[in-house]
Amino acid sequence: MGDLADVITLCEDHSVTVATMMGSRFIHGIRERVEVWEKKINNASDVIDEWYQVQRAWMYLENIFSAEDIQAQLPAEAAKFKQVDKF
Repeated sequence: MGDLADVITLCEDHSVTVATMMGSRFIHGIRERVEVWEKKINNASDVIDEWYQVQRAWMYLENIFSAEDIQAQLPAEAAKFKQVDKF
């Protein structure tokens, strides 16, 4: 994944805004809408975090399976990794 610093910053900013709105005593008329947006923002943040974890794990495995000695020791697994990597 590319640099998502701007997206993460926006999610954090909007999360703070929603939290501020939820703490307001004037929220009654729009509370349900704000709760929906709160869930959407939290979901987006969770998905981005998971993708970063997947990306880090994949980069770690890529280094392992690109090594010639590992390819020689585990040819079937290395071939499977290459196939999935191309996909």
